[in-house]
Amino acid sequence: MSAPGDLTVKDLLQGHTINVVTAALWLRDLVRSTIPDASETVWPGWHGIGYRHPEAGYVCGIFPHESNVKLFFEYGADLPDPAHILTGSGRRGRSVAIDHPDQVPPARIIDLIDAAIDHRRA
Repeated sequence: MSAPGDLTVKDLLQGHTINVVTAALWLRDLVRSTIPDASETVWPGWHGIGYRHPEAGYVCGIFPHESNVKLFFEYGADLPDPAHILTGSGRRGRSVAIDHPDQVPPARIIDLIDAAIDHRRA
């Protein structure tokens, strides 16, 4: 098994459909443009890409699946979600499932990312 840092985003996405790859790369660009100072780590064991803010810590992760990509927020249950785009029923975690780019307006995802940073700083 590869250790974090050994696997690239391209490696992680290999074998996925073009729709999943396109959605994952779209989310990656959106996250990186929203929090440019975040570190990006490919997690082979979790089959995902994590983003850590220098002050807030872990903010979110991108997880490609067979038919979609999930943008996961560890404390998603605590985030404001007036558009009701977060899914999940766990005590803390919530995800936005994306089948294709622009399925969800980018501004709504940016709002969630910003709220996740604020929540982790609090």
